[in-house]
This record gives sequence, structure tokens and C-alpha cells, in this order.
Amino acid sequence: MLSIKEVEQLTGITKQNIRYYERQRLISPNRNPENDYREYSDKDIKQLKVIKVLRKLDMPIEEIRKLLNHDITLSDAVEFQKERLTQERDRLSDALDFCNRINESELEQFDADSYLIKMEEAEEKGAVFANLLDDYKTVAKLEAMREFRFVPSSMCLTTSEFTDELFRYANENKLNLVITKEGMYPEFTIDGIEYEAAREFSRYGAVICCRMKYPDEIIPPELSKEKYKKLSILHKFLPIIIIASICIVLSVMRFKDIGSPAEITVVVIGVLIEVFVAYRYYFNLKN
Repeated sequence: MLSIKEVEQLTGITKQNIRYYERQRLISPNRNPENDYREYSDKDIKQLKVIKVLRKLDMPIEEIRKLLNHDITLSDAVEFQKERLTQERDRLSDALDFCNRINESELEQFDADSYLIKMEEAEEKGAVFANLLDDYKTVAKLEAMREFRFVPSSMCLTTSEFTDELFRYANENKLNLVITKEGMYPEFTIDGIEYEAAREFSRYGAVICCRMKYPDEIIPPELSKEKYKKLSILHKFLPIIIIASICIVLSVMRFKDIGSPAEITVVVIGVLIEVFVAYRYYFNLKN
């Protein structure tokens, strides 16, 4: 059995990526019962080397998981990947085409509007340019995992009650939860991701708040921290932007029927209240 440091040296895969593959359920190393350290077998090493080859081919994590779980055959996985790479090659070819069309040597001479029009025309004819939708979906999913809360059926006054409530929540939501440290501040894992929990109290009673211990480790290797941060900010404020946009449209419609400054002031205040109430409703619903 090998430690994660030894596996890193043997496979050339960083410790961060090894842990990431574990969280993605591509490998399942055993843990030493005495110190809870991961221990990697020959099977884990072989599996990591397979993953390394497939990732070098740019095969998606979900596809690799299906292959390792024997949901698809290797030949099918390779065929699917060839199709994806062909599409990617076409996208790169389109991008290279536009690079060759740029004749300006200085930024001051660059006519962005003209090139944007050409790109939009090419998109209508079938040329595809990268967009952030897939990355945003990934970030939204991971942000939902970063922290979650739930209302327990008891006040969790003892260690056993706290543990029972965590297991109850896991069973109701079909989560693979493993307690690693019991107590009034318990620690646990969900699909290999480490969490810590604590009680919080509000006027409605006790609330259990669960937070990821190492949130940066969930960032996929193909996403930079800066890009992840920007998309997570967008994910956080997108509901506010949508609500505000709707309220602005409604307020503009109301302005058509009013004219005095006093009436306009009342409408603006009403819009602000609507935005606040709608966002508070969204926040409470989320939590």
C-alpha cells in the first residue's frame, strides 16, 4: 500500500488531482483505521494511470466514470471521444481562420466591431465559438455542494442526536455520508469531500450548517481559480440581476401612466422594496 505522496511520484499525477479524482468517484482508496490516511493499492495505481491517459485525450470525467463502472465499453468511449475531438478541431479551425483574417499590426488599428459582425455571420452558418455555459453549469453545481443547511427534527443537544440527524439528512437525500469525527462539531465526508458541521439557532429553532473543509479542492483542474471565482460571483448574483431586470421593466411600464416627481418616487421605492422582498424570499427558500 502506498501513500498519496508516493503515488504522486509514481504516476506523475499531483496530489490535488488525485484527491479530485477520488471526489469524482473515479478511485476509492482505503483508509488506514489508525490515522485515517489514504492508502493506495496496485489497482488504484493502475486505475490512475488509465485516467491519466484518458485525460490526456481530453476525455470528460463523466465519460471516464462510465467506462470505469463498465457502463460503456472502451471502444464506445473512444468513438465518442473521437467525435468530440473532431468537433473541437472544427472549432479550432474556425478560430484559426479568423486569426488569419486579422491584418492589423497595432491595437489602435483593430476594428473590433467589424470582426464581431464577421464572427456572428460565421456563427449563423455553423461555425461554433466557445461559450461559458458548460463552465457555469459546473460552477453552479459545485457551489451548491460548498455549503448546505437543514432543519433537524431535534435540537441536537447530544453527540448521538447530532450524528443521527446527519444520517437522516443523508438518507433522505441519498447521499453517501461517512462520519469521520463525532461531536458537537462533527466532521464527515460525502463522496470523498470533507465537511464540518455546526448548529446555528434562529427564531425558528436549530439549524445545522454544513461547510466544506477545503473548498478550493473542488475546483476542477481545467478551470482556473480566477475563472471559477468570477463564475461563482455570477452564480451568486444572477437571481438578483434577473429580479431587478423584471422589476425595472415593470417600473418602466408604470412610468407611462404617471408624470409627477412624487408619483415617480413612490414607484421607484416600490420597485426597490419588490427587489428586496423577492431576494429575501429566494434566500430563505435556498437556505
